[in-house]
Amino acid sequence: MKGKIVSVNTREIFSNLFRCPESGEPLQLEDDALVSSSSRRWPIVKNIPRFVRSDLYVGSFSFEWNIHAHTQLDSFTSERSSEEVLKQKTGLNSEQVFGKLVLDAGVGAGRFCDILSRWGADVVGVDLSYAVEVAYRNLRDRPNVIIAQADIGKLPFAPETFDFIVSIVFGYRVFRRFKVIFGNVL
Repeated sequence: MKGKIVSVNTREIFSNLFRCPESGEPLQLEDDALVSSSSRRWPIVKNIPRFVRSDLYVGSFSFEWNIHAHTQLDSFTSERSSEEVLKQKTGLNSEQVFGKLVLDAGVGAGRFCDILSRWGADVVGVDLSYAVEVAYRNLRDRPNVIIAQADIGKLPFAPETFDFIVSIVFGYRVFRRFKVIFGNVL
């Protein structure tokens, strides 16, 4: 699946990319849900696959990003501050991520998805909060971005799905165990 978001349709993307976060089973797109062979259903609401039932304890982030939807997005502010933060904290540049599949864990309003997608990466942004709705609205016109609501402790992906995992918010310590499972953590 690495680096293939732009070249396939939505049904293929969802079927190839996502796995049941509980069992690891492949999922099939059926109407408005992703469904496992054991009939576990994960709804797609407002064009966003939902792998959690609510925003749990992170409601304040949901509120914050809905109020400040464009504050940190360089494409809306005409600044480069988020791009500089991404470069400084990860060491990545456009040449390294071009055509690669990148997970932005803790996507918020889409600050780093914005940059990575402009650099030519295929990006999947996940967040536990309803900030995913803001990220989706901010980035819905980009064919190389997918947004999903998911718990980073139970990510809905197969092992070695991503070329890179970026998580500026949570930091390296939280994702150390995902390096082997999901890809390079930055």
